[in-house]
Amino acid sequence: MPIVGDQRKGDVYIWEFDKGIFDQLQAVLIGDYVYLPLSKAKGVKPPLFSEDHGIPEEVGKAMPGLPVIFQNPDDSVQRYDLPCLRIAREDPSPALERWMSMHLKYKAPAPGAQQIQVKYNESITLTGYDKYETQEGAWPYDVPYTVTVEAAGIDARTDAQTMLKHVHKRFPPYAKIPVVDSLGEIRSYHVFVEGPSELTQVADIRDRSVVYALSLRVAAEYDLADPIVKSAITAKPTINTHQQEGD
Repeated sequence: MPIVGDQRKGDVYIWEFDKGIFDQLQAVLIGDYVYLPLSKAKGVKPPLFSEDHGIPEEVGKAMPGLPVIFQNPDDSVQRYDLPCLRIAREDPSPALERWMSMHLKYKAPAPGAQQIQVKYNESITLTGYDKYETQEGAWPYDVPYTVTVEAAGIDARTDAQTMLKHVHKRFPPYAKIPVVDSLGEIRSYHVFVEGPSELTQVADIRDRSVVYALSLRVAAEYDLADPIVKSAITAKPTINTHQQEGD
């Protein structure tokens, strides 16, 4: 098996890892919003659609699941209802201790390449293509995320712990997330988890909300190079060993 793969491979970047966190949580897209199915947190009542929902006939009705929100919404633009789950991505940092030095991600026949044969010597004939596509390997990054569960009301602590249990099952201390690259292939990346942390004391006391959080560190990679197409060498180089006068 060659060290450099001979099949074209897709790219991964920030969005693909964000989606991988949602997928690992088993969150689903319903309409324009993402929810955790109620079957994943049995007994937790979903919030009601508020007046600024945008669909008048749904205002006051129960949401189809527990809302899953990415990052912290701006109060002046977007509000969140409790109970809910929130996902926040912190600043990624290069993880050069995992860097494999400069290497090729793949070397594959370029689009439109023609298969050719080159006679190497009297007994060896090589088969290949007249041009190849190559791409440099990805850069390793550590990407921190925080997954927060929050509930309010009389059953706030019970509801928060029920949601936390589901999140903790999906993210034990050593976990993996599925990441779909630009070609639709699924990869797995390791996740290191700390917590849960009790954040209730920093929540809004007036709402008596209970908050728990898990801190994740994804051993990720970002593809930061574009593919390059180069023509292949199809003949032995001619070397002129004659020295010019004065050399």
